[in-house]
Amino acid sequence: MTIRPQFQLEESRTFFEYWQSLPREGLLPDRKSFNPAAIYKLMPEVLMVEFPKEGAPVFRYVGSKLTERVGFDPTQQEYLQFLNPESLGDFFAITETMLNTPCAGILTAGVQAATGWHMRCEATDVPMMHTTNHSLILVSHMPILEVTGSHDSDTFAITELGVAQWIDIGAGIPG
Repeated sequence: MTIRPQFQLEESRTFFEYWQSLPREGLLPDRKSFNPAAIYKLMPEVLMVEFPKEGAPVFRYVGSKLTERVGFDPTQQEYLQFLNPESLGDFFAITETMLNTPCAGILTAGVQAATGWHMRCEATDVPMMHTTNHSLILVSHMPILEVTGSHDSDTFAITELGVAQWIDIGAGIPG
């Protein structure tokens, strides 16, 4: 498997390399193999979104730097309520590709924080199994690339999901 992802930030590379090192049966590691202590310096910028067999995707974990930036903790809340309607199609295209192929990906995400800032982040997304819940989890490392402006709203929203750079993890990449 030849993987040459183009990360903008070294910490994103470190996150991806940790995920690659996890034991797996088949293509994906299991959630139980993920040890937050192994990447404790990165965990404040990590989030996990679980995709249950039935129902909407849910934030299962949101790191402390992310909750500070966006102005609250969305853990245990449905992910889709925070997407701008214009981004829903991109979200489904990206997640269905990652979960069905499966593959990893790097993309930029626009975020409107409840703290008054607009930010552009580098999202490194990797899939994992959650055998206990019979579901899939997307784990994302989301450091800020830049603050792009400010706003007067106290609303959090994911405003944009950029085009993904797919990473082959053994099942190929989308065409």
